[in-house]
Amino acid sequence: MNVRIATILMLLLLTAALSGRKAIAMDLVVIQGAAGEPRYQEQFSEWADGWSDISSHLQARLHRIHQGSPSRSAREECFETLGKFEGDGNTPLWLVLIGHGTFAQDQAKFNLVGPDISAGELSERLQEFRRPTLVVNGASASGPFIDRLSGINRIVITATKSGHEQNFARFGGDLVSMASHPASDLDHDGSVSLLEAFLAASKATAQHYRDQGLLATEHPMIDDNGDRTGTTADFFRGIRVARRSSDAPAVDGNLAHQWTIRHISREPELKPESKQRRDRLESQLEQLRRQKKTISEDDYYAQIEPLLVEIAMLYESEVHRRDPSVRDRSIQAVSE
Repeated sequence: MNVRIATILMLLLLTAALSGRKAIAMDLVVIQGAAGEPRYQEQFSEWADGWSDISSHLQARLHRIHQGSPSRSAREECFETLGKFEGDGNTPLWLVLIGHGTFAQDQAKFNLVGPDISAGELSERLQEFRRPTLVVNGASASGPFIDRLSGINRIVITATKSGHEQNFARFGGDLVSMASHPASDLDHDGSVSLLEAFLAASKATAQHYRDQGLLATEHPMIDDNGDRTGTTADFFRGIRVARRSSDAPAVDGNLAHQWTIRHISREPELKPESKQRRDRLESQLEQLRRQKKTISEDDYYAQIEPLLVEIAMLYESEVHRRDPSVRDRSIQAVSE
């Protein structure tokens, strides 16, 4: 790598350290399913409370659904609530399912108090949604939800990779816990992205089974490229995909890394329009990194340089707006 590129990277790291990903207004729907046993009821309530804390941190509008009411079931309340968010709005919708799941006759369901919700029914309900959407199903037997719910501008996270992993799933609790853990900030930018939270939670879940000397009965999956396949955490090294499945040549994780679940730093944040531009540039960078082995080194750096420069200047502009002396120091560093 030449000196100029190294300097740009240093500037990028310097300015990125001064700014985290900015959360934007969103709706968070948390559906707490049927517990079956008192011990699970307590756990599920704690996890739901954890999402309430996340909603406060992200300044999201929270909608919690549990047992329904005498006049309508939890399933009806869920569908009525989701109906409020149909359309092409830009406000993200996060849908979190906490509870147990079942899989029978090739149909996956999320267990509710009263009638359950199948993956197919939820897919139909979300079919007309064009807004950015996250679906987290932390239940057992949740893997088939990826196949039914995967789509463009949508992130789907499940606790299992298939419907046959039907034992109690703990991943949902680990996801809430690791969302606010400093160790989850793998790229050290002062915030935890959905991808980072997924990776950290997957690691915590796997470690639990190792510590107990048990065979893991859940393997969390993430899908954010719309290919209906999903990727497990062991395909990643840090926040990048280190290997690919022959069944899923496309890469998951790029979109999920652009969505923040928790800020762990109080440093300045990018303005919304700057964040959108940064996200587009990062997507272009990721595409170039995937093509690195197919182009010459000179061509690679010639294409990557303007992207790095623009990202660095986005951060520098924001930091300078808050502290003019930072820009003076950055310019001096580059000129030297």
